[in-house]
Amino acid sequence: MKEVKTTFVDDVSNIFSKPDDASVNGTPSRRGWQSILLSPLWLCLLLALIVRIWLVIHTHGFLDGDENLVGIQAQHILRGERPIYYYGQPYMGNLEAYLIALIFAIAGSSVWTLRAEPTLLSLVLVCLAWQLAGALADGAGLSAYARRWFMTVAGLFAALPPLYDMIMELRTWGGHIEIYILMLWLLLSVVRLTQRWAAGAGWREIALRWAVIGFIVGLGMWVYPLIICAILAATIWIVGYFVLAISKARRSLYAAPKEPHIPASIHIKNILLVIAALPTCLIGFAPGIYWGAQNHWTNVLYLISPGSDGGNDPTFLQHYSRLAILRGTARLYMKCIVPHVVGGSMPTESLSLASVHSFEILTVVGIACIVVTIALTIAAMFYHDPLLQSIQRLALLPIIFGACCVFVFFFSGTVGASILQPCIHDGVGRYAAPVLLALPFVSATIFTAACMWIMRRRGQSMVNGRTETQPGEPTAPREVSAQDSPLRSKIGIGALGVLLIVYLCIQGNTYLRSDPGYTFQSFACVIAPMDNGPIITYMESQHIRYAWGTNTLGNSIEFKTDGKIIVADPRMITWHLVARLPGDVDAVHHADRASILDMANHNDPHPPLLTALDQAHVIYRIARFPTQPGNIDILVVTPLNRTVTPDEAKPRMPC
Repeated sequence: MKEVKTTFVDDVSNIFSKPDDASVNGTPSRRGWQSILLSPLWLCLLLALIVRIWLVIHTHGFLDGDENLVGIQAQHILRGERPIYYYGQPYMGNLEAYLIALIFAIAGSSVWTLRAEPTLLSLVLVCLAWQLAGALADGAGLSAYARRWFMTVAGLFAALPPLYDMIMELRTWGGHIEIYILMLWLLLSVVRLTQRWAAGAGWREIALRWAVIGFIVGLGMWVYPLIICAILAATIWIVGYFVLAISKARRSLYAAPKEPHIPASIHIKNILLVIAALPTCLIGFAPGIYWGAQNHWTNVLYLISPGSDGGNDPTFLQHYSRLAILRGTARLYMKCIVPHVVGGSMPTESLSLASVHSFEILTVVGIACIVVTIALTIAAMFYHDPLLQSIQRLALLPIIFGACCVFVFFFSGTVGASILQPCIHDGVGRYAAPVLLALPFVSATIFTAACMWIMRRRGQSMVNGRTETQPGEPTAPREVSAQDSPLRSKIGIGALGVLLIVYLCIQGNTYLRSDPGYTFQSFACVIAPMDNGPIITYMESQHIRYAWGTNTLGNSIEFKTDGKIIVADPRMITWHLVARLPGDVDAVHHADRASILDMANHNDPHPPLLTALDQAHVIYRIARFPTQPGNIDILVVTPLNRTVTPDEAKPRMPC
């Protein structure tokens, strides 16, 4: 019984470490320019770039109100402003706005250059997914052929994610693609830390790796506190390795070790080197420290307080117990979040002609992959089968990360009243979206496990490049490739390749069938006009410089005109809300006879706004512009006899 326990601890501890260099992949891998130029990574990057550019063009470069606000912030940066946080909130650092400002300075300000920033950064995300897949494959001790399978499939799924996930990557909401990059970078860093730790690296290298981790954590907390998902997963990974390493080192004192071991004192020393992460963490969070010192540390207080998107609303909490909120969150997650993040379905698909059938297939297949991967990972704890052990080492970290994302979503208090909203009002999906980072590795684990099983059925192993033989026969290391595989193995692996292509084609079909009018619409308003060019042309021809209007209408006009037309939401005054651009609100409030932007049903000849102005004896000039999507018109109303008040200019439609 004692021997079984020892074997179990050894097997689990190997999950966190990298095999000896002599045994990785069986034989030395190709190096140099040839391996770089022939790498499947280039295919993944090319596909990622083509698909994202096509999707941006397909949706006519549409930006919702919040995305336009980031563009406005980038324009202000080019004019000399130096904001540290997204306008109006003490979190979500302005890294994205500064990167966009850099692109604007080079290529000019437009919707296309704004979308270029997340498009280019998505290539970095694919590269990091490729690198993390390689690190996990090293930890699993895969042969070169299996390693190539795992990395290629992970890269393809990162390049062609579910439609909803790709939209989240391309959103310029103030830091989503940036925080995804930092999350993957953090996970890659902790994997390499434990691998080098297990290989006996010196204290200087370990301290440097801790310092890099600290910088990522600090920078991530400034960019977007959602990085807590990756921080939690990284903590579990490192603490788990340390506990298992200490246990293994102590057992080696009472039994002759089968291989050289690292003393417990070295493990304790390496874990204490975490202190090297503290100064670099402060460096990464330096913009937040500078801002906090000038604003009563509001940002730090926000980080240590529960979520504020509705979960802490006293009125809401009075009517629902914590248990009821958790049940509602679970229903929301299964009904809305899982089909979106796993299957790629869009909240607005019911309003468009999207292929719902394709989304259902992708959701079912995605859930099946997750369930099977988790089951095989758990089975590896009880059955010491080489294939199961490899699956566990490949999938454990992605599973831990995914579980942390779900945990944070359920218990951070960010969901709140969204449990009462239909799926089309996707107000909290962005908080669950980081799970998308784990999906490529789950899918790659399933495909690689199937490939390894096929090879093993023919008496070939894809672990450490060794060939399985009958008991008693000598075992010699050799590289397993597709060329020396039996015919049935080739057919089986070819079938896997076809299955992979079919799956990606179904994925691509959802891109093709996506409705350009609804794909990038905001969860707060799904009827924003796709093309407001005629509206801008009219306002410029009429020399309209200031106007009242919702952020949905106003931010787009202000961004596209580079601030030549200023539009402010009158509700910032009438409802006493915190204005993201207070200077714009003051400018419109003090303008002489500022115009009014509002929406109206296409078949309504005299909308409520005009009725209210008539009752207030306001003489006005009106222009009406039909828009897509939906049967909605945009009204541009210019008062002629007097300036209207913010209460008179308030919108009569929800967005």
